Amino acid sequence: MNYTVNSSSFDSGWSALSTSVIDVCVQLVLYGIYLVLFILAIHTLTRRKSGGKKLLLGYTWTMIVFGTVQLVVCLVQAAINVRCVEVLVKQDVAGNLTSQPELARLARLDKSLTIAQFMIFAVNNLTTDSLLLYRCFVIWGSDWRPVVLPGVLMACTFVAGCVDNLVAVPAALFRLPYIFAALTNLALVGFIGGRIWYIRQDARVVAGDRLRKRYDMVIAMILESGAVYFVVSLLLAVLQSRMAFYTLQAIAIHTVNIVPTLIVVRVGLGHTIGTDETGPASGASNINPQP
Repeated sequence: MNYTVNSSSFDSGWSALSTSVIDVCVQLVLYGIYLVLFILAIHTLTRRKSGGKKLLLGYTWTMIVFGTVQLVVCLVQAAINVRCVEVLVKQDVAGNLTSQPELARLARLDKSLTIAQFMIFAVNNLTTDSLLLYRCFVIWGSDWRPVVLPGVLMACTFVAGCVDNLVAVPAALFRLPYIFAALTNLALVGFIGGRIWYIRQDARVVAGDRLRKRYDMVIAMILESGAVYFVVSLLLAVLQSRMAFYTLQAIAIHTVNIVPTLIVVRVGLGHTIGTDETGPASGASNINPQP
C-alpha cells in the first residue's frame, strides 16, 4: 500500500491502513481455502500410483511456498501501515515534523515490499501457467507446435510484469501484463480444450457414452478454471488505476494457486481422465488421433 509521508494529516495513512486490513482479510480467507485444497492435493497425490505424480507434487509444493510468502509480505505491509498511522497520530498531536525520517523509512520499506510482492506474483503466475503449458504439450502428443503461441504469451506476460514493476513506464502500459495474462489463458484453454474435444469425438465412437461423459467433465473443468483466470486478469487490467485494484490483486494472488490446486485434487481423486504425464486423459494414450 502507498501512503503520503509529507502530509501533516494522517488521512492518507488511515486510507492505506483500511485498504491493507481489507487485503489481509481477503488473503487470509483465500489462503485458508487454498491450504485446505493443498492438504487434499498432497493427500490424494501421495496415494496416486499413476504417472506424473512427482511433477504434480513438485508444482503443488512450489505453489504453496509462493502463496505463503505472499501472505507473509501482506501481513508485514499491514504492520507497516499500522506503524505509519501511529507515527502520524503522534506527529499530529505534537505539532512537529520530527517523525518525518521514520515515515520516509517506512515508505521505502513499504515500496520495497510492494515490488517484492509483485515480482513473486509474476513468478508464481509463470509457474502455474507453465504447468498448464506442459499439460497442453502432453495432450497434443508431445507436439511443440501448439505450445508456441501460449509459450510466447507467457513470456510476454512475465517480462511485461517485471518491467512494469521495476521500471517507470507510461500509465498506458500498466495494463499490459494483465492483458497478456488474459490472452495466455485464452490460448491455453483453447488448445487444451480443443484437443480434448477432438479426442472426445473418437472416444464417443470407440468407447461409448461413458468415456465421452468423462471427457465432457474434463472440458467443463478446463473452461471453468479458464473463465476464472480470464475474468480476474481482465478486471485487473480495467481497475489498474483504482483502489479496488489492490483488493483484486489480493484475490488474484491466491486464485492463481487455488484453481490449479483444485484441478490437481480432482486429478488425484480420478475425476479426470488422466494421462501418463499429468494430462487429463488416460484415454489419450489409447485414443490419440493425430491433428
